[in-house]
Amino acid sequence: MTSKTELKNCISSKPALKDAVSEANRTLCENNAAGMFVTAFTGILNFRTGELRYVNGGHNFPLIRHNGSYSWINNKSGLILGLFPDKGYIEYSVMMSPGDMIYLYTDGVTEAMNVQGELYGNDRLASCLNSLSVTDPEEVLAAVADNVQKYENGAPQADDITMLGLTYLGPDG
Repeated sequence: MTSKTELKNCISSKPALKDAVSEANRTLCENNAAGMFVTAFTGILNFRTGELRYVNGGHNFPLIRHNGSYSWINNKSGLILGLFPDKGYIEYSVMMSPGDMIYLYTDGVTEAMNVQGELYGNDRLASCLNSLSVTDPEEVLAAVADNVQKYENGAPQADDITMLGLTYLGPDG
């Protein structure tokens, strides 16, 4: 919660997203004797133009659905937040068209294990997403969750699973 609040405060006071994430990181590093850290994918979507500006602070690479298929957004990631106060971050952007969807997830998805101890993995996630006939974010997330659960096949869940799907509807959406 502290990380979310700090990012929000820095974003509202810094015009460049990379500077806001860098400032939030510096603040989180202060008095962090416990060595706590957080990964963060921070983005701002311009609803008029479809431009998504983002900074990846050590988070899993997201996927984007464009023209009906998903592909990785795998620009160089910055470091996790909270441990390295002098590290800067790089801001990237991607143009979204109406109907495009960004899919974000925690490592609990790709690191889910079956009873043999095998990871679900990135390839299986991309394959699952690209096999879906649904486009509504709620349906996409439910389908991925169901696919992960079937893959686990009764194995205990090792980590939290959190997902977010954001569809750009266009300037009039």
